Amino acid sequence: MSPTWPDLLQDGQVRIALCLLGAAGLFSLIFRDRQVSQQRASDEPIRRPTNTPWLKRQWWKLRPPRDLMKVDGLVIDRTRKPHCAWLGPTGAGKSASVATVRLDGKRVALVATPDLSDPLVDAVARLHGFRWTACVSTNPVNFLIGSPTEVAERLTEVFRSGGVGAWKRAARRATADVIRQIDAQGEPRTLRLIGERLEQAVKADRELRTVCAGWVARFLDLADQFGTSIGPEGVDIAELLNRGISVLLDNDSFDHPSLGGDVVALGLAEAKRCASLTPHGFRLIFEEAGQLGERIDLAEPFHRAGRRRNIAVDDLTQSEDDLNHGISANIATRVYFAQELKALQKTAADRLGLDYRDLDPANMADFSAYIAHGKIRRLVKFPKPPKSSYVPPPTPSPTEQPYVRRMVVEQIAGPPPPAHPALPLPPLEVREVLLKIDRTQGDCWLWTGSIDKDGYGVQRWAYPDGRPKNNRPAHQVVWEIANGRWFPVGEWDHRRSCPRNCVNPYHGEPVTKRVNVQRMHRTRGHVTAD
Repeated sequence: MSPTWPDLLQDGQVRIALCLLGAAGLFSLIFRDRQVSQQRASDEPIRRPTNTPWLKRQWWKLRPPRDLMKVDGLVIDRTRKPHCAWLGPTGAGKSASVATVRLDGKRVALVATPDLSDPLVDAVARLHGFRWTACVSTNPVNFLIGSPTEVAERLTEVFRSGGVGAWKRAARRATADVIRQIDAQGEPRTLRLIGERLEQAVKADRELRTVCAGWVARFLDLADQFGTSIGPEGVDIAELLNRGISVLLDNDSFDHPSLGGDVVALGLAEAKRCASLTPHGFRLIFEEAGQLGERIDLAEPFHRAGRRRNIAVDDLTQSEDDLNHGISANIATRVYFAQELKALQKTAADRLGLDYRDLDPANMADFSAYIAHGKIRRLVKFPKPPKSSYVPPPTPSPTEQPYVRRMVVEQIAGPPPPAHPALPLPPLEVREVLLKIDRTQGDCWLWTGSIDKDGYGVQRWAYPDGRPKNNRPAHQVVWEIANGRWFPVGEWDHRRSCPRNCVNPYHGEPVTKRVNVQRMHRTRGHVTAD
């Protein structure tokens, strides 16, 4: 007769075996990685670890690490390996996902973007942070804080020449000397003043002119574009971060398309200065690493020393090829959105262990991405960013009259003097040109501004074909201001009896191109027969 179950349960050995089996099952339930079945396009089920152990997640709830990433039931501790790359084409949802997952208010952040990013703008506004837009913000930022050597190093790293390295040494040395002169004279540091003093130094030093005259011209152009948005009376970003205020540096690429990479590089250079001034660290987020080009090396120190400096970096870019080896080797988390190009799909699929078709936009929903972190490989769904709590002040309609308390004022003095109608002042750049003209030396208008090596006046001015501003003959610039149209090159001949620095637009005559070619070798200051 075979034993029944009650008889077996009375056996001590059987009970011990059942207890051990139950303990093993419970141990496996607690300590094993949670598994999820995902379907490929070919309906082949795959199983892979998708999260950290359950017991560790419960411990994080009691004592959360400094840097947790939570999304769609997935929890990742990024305290020891804090850096993350968000990879995907424009419009894939990178900025919106970062705004919801990373800008949570638990850690102060410094964000640098080459264009206006609505999700990041709303997230910073929701955190009551500080926003600065290049060339637009009336509340400027002071990017020129530090010793002359530090500021010179920062400016030459951000605004580069693109040539060989000889220009950098010469430009750094000349910029530091110029800043020391400005400080000694008690003048406030501005980009425009530094550029003008560098231009004077270049004219006085032939060797310096040969090495970095092009860089100084570009520096002056950037100073004109940034205008008053960068100034000595501006805020100190390190001070804002220490006060727990997140900072967003962006650029309107529609109006200033050439400044996108410069704004991001400027943000990275400023973050490096702030790294030693903010003991509690911060989160660094920057977009479009591909626009930085060779200046991507400005981000490399944060990836190499981010954990020691208590800085977590989030890189938003289209392809891993935009990041150099030093950055890629220190990234622990990668977030892959749908990829448009097959080559990028295969690169991401190779790291994820998937079929490249899984990363096709047709097979991935909006706001979804694959996360790779250590052994974790998981398809997640990012929440849409919440609506910002920032409400702009209402703009009154033109017909709406604000309430004003009526006050009666009695006239006790004589009648005011009659108002004289006057024309509006000309643009600032026109006024700057007119101030460089001396009309007290006779009939000729003598140019007191920059002079080229042959003695003729030059002035930074626009070109008819839309090229960037550069040095042009000063008499052509004055002629265009006086006549309101572009100078007719080859159809106007300036009087040769005038000195070379004469810019009087009325000391000349219209000629045909043939006659102008015949006279082109004549120099001013000498009366010659035609």
